[in-house]
Amino acid sequence: MALQAIQETIAKLRKALDEANDLQPETRTSMQAELDRLEVLLSNDKLPADELQSAGSQLQQLLLTFETKHPQVTGLIAGLAESLANLGI
Repeated sequence: MALQAIQETIAKLRKALDEANDLQPETRTSMQAELDRLEVLLSNDKLPADELQSAGSQLQQLLLTFETKHPQVTGLIAGLAESLANLGI
C-alpha cells in the first residue's frame, strides 16, 4: 500500500473512531494518539524503522482491543498494520 493509501486508511480510522459512540474515552484517546504518532512518523522522510515498528505493534494491540465490539475499526486497523508490514515496518 502506497503512502497515500495508508494516509487514507488513517483518515477512515479517525472517522470510525468519531462515529464509535460506545468507545471508552481513554481508549479513543489512546487510538487517536497512536494515529497522530503514526502520521508524524510517516511525514518524516527518513522513517525511523524502530519507531515505525513500535507504531505497528501498537496498532496490533489496538486491533486486539476492538476485535469483538468494533469489526469495522478492526478491519481498518488490520489493513493498516498489514500495509506497514508490507513496507518492511
